[in-house]
Amino acid sequence: MVDNQQLDDYSTISRRRFAQIAGATGAAALAGCGGGDTTTEGGGQEDTPADGGETDDGTSDSSTQVYDAEYDNLNQSAATADLQYNHLNSSSYAGWIAWTLTDRLIAYNFNEREYQPYALEEYTIEPQRAELTIRGDYAWVDGTDYTSTHLKQEIAASYIVGGGLWDYIETLDNIKTPDEKTLVLELPEAANPTALEHEIGAIQTNIRAKDGTPFATLWNEMQENGVDGVSDSTREEVSNFSPSSPPMTAAPWTFESGDANGVRLSRNEEHPDADNINFSNYYWGASPGNEHKQSQLVSGKVNSVMSLYCPPRIAANVPDEFEEARPPAYWGYGLMPNHERPHVEHREVRQAIQHAIDRSVVKQNAGPRTKEMAATPGALCPGQPEEEWLGDTMDSYLRFEDPERGAELLEEAGYTKDSGTWKDSNGKTASLEVSVFAGWSDWVTASQTIVSQLNDFGFDASLNTVPGGSAWGDILPNSKFQIHTYSWMSGGPRGAFPYYSARRQVGYVWGAGNIHNYPGWNGGDGQEITVPDGNGGELSANPVELVDSLPRITDEEELTQTVRDLHRVLNVDQPFMPLSTKLEQSWYEQSDTWAAPDEDSTKAGVKWPSCWLPKQGDISYKGD
Repeated sequence: MVDNQQLDDYSTISRRRFAQIAGATGAAALAGCGGGDTTTEGGGQEDTPADGGETDDGTSDSSTQVYDAEYDNLNQSAATADLQYNHLNSSSYAGWIAWTLTDRLIAYNFNEREYQPYALEEYTIEPQRAELTIRGDYAWVDGTDYTSTHLKQEIAASYIVGGGLWDYIETLDNIKTPDEKTLVLELPEAANPTALEHEIGAIQTNIRAKDGTPFATLWNEMQENGVDGVSDSTREEVSNFSPSSPPMTAAPWTFESGDANGVRLSRNEEHPDADNINFSNYYWGASPGNEHKQSQLVSGKVNSVMSLYCPPRIAANVPDEFEEARPPAYWGYGLMPNHERPHVEHREVRQAIQHAIDRSVVKQNAGPRTKEMAATPGALCPGQPEEEWLGDTMDSYLRFEDPERGAELLEEAGYTKDSGTWKDSNGKTASLEVSVFAGWSDWVTASQTIVSQLNDFGFDASLNTVPGGSAWGDILPNSKFQIHTYSWMSGGPRGAFPYYSARRQVGYVWGAGNIHNYPGWNGGDGQEITVPDGNGGELSANPVELVDSLPRITDEEELTQTVRDLHRVLNVDQPFMPLSTKLEQSWYEQSDTWAAPDEDSTKAGVKWPSCWLPKQGDISYKGD
């Protein structure tokens, strides 16, 4: 299954990039799914110098007319002068700008719901083997070939930050480089090819272990001592490395300059898709927040805003020359209960809360154009993924649409209603505090709506808006909340595959671990949870074991049944209280000056359109 598209089996995923024969605007294409193995033989060195590859001293034969024109986007923050360009250091990382300074090995199209090769020419994934073939013309900005050694260095470096691929491989010996453009992953245990494909989809062309950089020290130590034998001093050096410009890039754009006003990039003529780009510069302007971005967009002072929530009243004022691509985010709003706090420690109360919430009103108030509500809140992303995984069993899951049933659940748990307010068996008022990130305007609106509905139902509910710094730095990691808004899905392409979102709900919330104190986590071992099975019987299952099994299952029927069992446990037990997913809002200009596809074009389905489309030749300058 490739993100819930049914295939005959789960044994092999094969993708190939059609070569561009002629023309400057041809985009990468996809040659379909299914069987077929790719075997590459050849000689290669496993112990390699820090920097590999040969420099092409030839000159560009580009016939593209390049205009002296600049495409203006907006950065996520105003701190463009303080950004650093080491993705292994999360502090002040230029995350948005990286979408133009790095390339993905494979790019996910959210409209077509599948990957296509980009930095790769082709790839094949089997349960215990993946073969990745790098584009023959793919090179660094200095003309040096991008080789399989560089890709191996990238994968190796990801180990120190918990790169997901290391859930499937154990040592550098599992990564083979049989020739300069081929990398093979040999897995000790079988893996679900879709799960493995998502991990490959997260890899970007960032690392080149060039002598004199911390990456070279890291690579040398890993080759000598293994990935788990890196010294603390080297880990610290790599993690703290904060270059003010990229050490090396292999993308269509290269860093030119940066200051407090923004960051300017220049067209990279060494990139194989440079001929698709007919304008000279790309600019990321500093932006302090959403209100500034909305103002710049509405006034037409930019060509794009990569990602920007605009409520209907703002969206209505955006000039007609802007397209609004809205691919699914597979990320969304939920309520995370602290299972060690009063009231929400009880399953009946969590279910009653869900029954008390009118999700249609929440959607109307917080984002009628951009929200999709969970039909059967649990492990699965709302909409197409939920429907495809559950099939004709969907009606057997809880939908939480009956406030009267919510009242019955509270009574079953020993609660009584006194003067319109629910009290527990000890006579204590059922007080609920919902904490929400202060700067997330749509989440604040949703939370205000929900608190009002909970009060109408008879809870004593209140809203606590907290600054992001306090939430991330103290409240969340130290579990100082009763209910906190949090995304119940992992986001990105992986969000449609149940493993990534469900693992978050059962206890893998983030680096801090089981911050919501879910009993089903049980120190990572899990414990058996019993729920109605939807057919008049009971289902007893360990949710952690179910989650952990998903990326290892290769049989279609077994995977589907495991997902359905997991969804049922989470749907009934409500370790999180899922509510909605969202559609992204990505804005780009289509005008007399800039050519661009319509917002509903499948071409606009790759994140982010204003970063992806120029290197496909699908955003171009029309000329002076």
